[in-house]
Amino acid sequence: MTVKTAPIDCAKRFAGPGEYRCATWRRGAITRVATSASGLSLGPVSVRATNPYASTGRIQPCWNAIATTASTATAPATSRADVSLTGFGKEKRLRMTTRKSAYRSLASLQRDLARCRACVEEGFALESLPVRAPLAQQRAYLYGQAPGIVEGEERLPWRGRAGQTLRRWLELDEDAFYATFYCASVTRCYPGRAASGRGDRTPSPRERELCAFWHRRELELLRPQLIVTAGGLALRALLGHPSLTECVGERFEVHGVPVVPLPHPSGASGWLNAPANRRRLDRAVEMVRVELARLP
Repeated sequence: MTVKTAPIDCAKRFAGPGEYRCATWRRGAITRVATSASGLSLGPVSVRATNPYASTGRIQPCWNAIATTASTATAPATSRADVSLTGFGKEKRLRMTTRKSAYRSLASLQRDLARCRACVEEGFALESLPVRAPLAQQRAYLYGQAPGIVEGEERLPWRGRAGQTLRRWLELDEDAFYATFYCASVTRCYPGRAASGRGDRTPSPRERELCAFWHRRELELLRPQLIVTAGGLALRALLGHPSLTECVGERFEVHGVPVVPLPHPSGASGWLNAPANRRRLDRAVEMVRVELARLP
C-alpha cells in the first residue's frame, strides 16, 4: 500500500482523532488521523483509506473507514462523522435505508434508492453511493451487473467505456440511449476492484439479494415493454439461465414482456473473441432494434 508521508486533505470527515482501519483494503492497514479545525482529516494517511478512487487522482469520500481506537467512535466512523452518507445532509440514525411496502411513483422509489445503505449496514465494503437512472418515461429496461468506477463517481449508469461500447452496438447517441432505456443493475453501488486486481469485484449473493428489492419495485412501477440484460450475472438474476452462450441471439419472455440478452460490453471475459459469439451478438443487437421499433 502506498502511504503519503506529507499531510493531505481528505473529503472524508472522520468522527474524531484516532486510528482507523479501511474496510475496503483487505489487509487491514491502520490509518492515524488528526482532525483539523475545519473537520477535514490530515495525514500522514493512507491514500486508500481516505480515497477509494485513488487511481483516478480525484478526492472522494471514504464510506468504509472503521474506527479502531478513535476517542469518539466505536461503530463505523461514517455513522458518526459530520458527513452525509447519502448526499442529502447529516443523518441522525445509524440505519439509513428506507424501504416501503409499496411505492406510488418511480420518483419516490428513487429518493429512497439514493439513500440506500443496506449492504454497508450488513458490513459490505462499497466504494460509491447508489447509481440511479435519469427518469424520462422510458419503456425499455436495461439490466446490467453493477456500476463501474466512473458510474460510481458520477452516480449515473453506463458512463464509462462499457457504456460507450453498448451505445455503439445499439447505434444510439447518449441522449437517445438514456431516453430509451431505464438503466438498472443487479447491484446499485460500485463494489470496488476484485482482490486479484483484474476487473471489478463480483457482488456477493447477499448483496444481490439486498438490491433485488429495488429491481422488483422498478418493474412493478415501470411495466417495461422490453427488457435487455447485459452480462451473465443479470441474465442469471432475471431468467435463471447459467449460459450466456446459449442465450445471446435468442428471445425470451417474462410475464409476456420480451427479454433480449446481450453480453457485457466491458469485454473483460473475452467472450466476444470467438467469431461465433460475435455472430450471436449481431443477432441479439438486431433483435433489440426490432423490439425498440415496436415501442409506442
